[in-house]
Amino acid sequence: MAEASQDLLADSRARIKASSVLNGDISAYGKAYLTDGRDDTCWNSEASAPQWILMDLGRVCAVHAIAITFQGGFVGTPMEVFADDGNGGAMQRAWTAHPADTNTPQRFPAAEGVITCRKVRIVFPASTDFYGRVTVYQLQVEGLSSEQ
Repeated sequence: MAEASQDLLADSRARIKASSVLNGDISAYGKAYLTDGRDDTCWNSEASAPQWILMDLGRVCAVHAIAITFQGGFVGTPMEVFADDGNGGAMQRAWTAHPADTNTPQRFPAAEGVITCRKVRIVFPASTDFYGRVTVYQLQVEGLSSEQ
């Protein structure tokens, strides 16, 4: 029986960096709110493009999908996903997704079904917001860790 995917960002080894925070206010809109599991907190970027989120999973993993919940009207699109090779190599485009402009959770499977990597970067070259802001309420990287 195949092992079920888990949220790889829930592991204490995972680290996240974001391109910007609205007005520099990390206490209200910082990257910590991407993964806190709450519906009333969010990461909100500054008004410019592109915006990005870099996730160091802290170990080599098999990534199956990215699950994300935007605020409608502030959706990063397209969503370009880059990953390293798990051995410190340069990041390469893994797949591109086209999120809908909605508040509902969205899931984007890896184009090849699975990618093996340690780092994942999501780049949003544009936004549905006129000013280029991106707002994310929830972010998960679904997959399996090669180490437990």
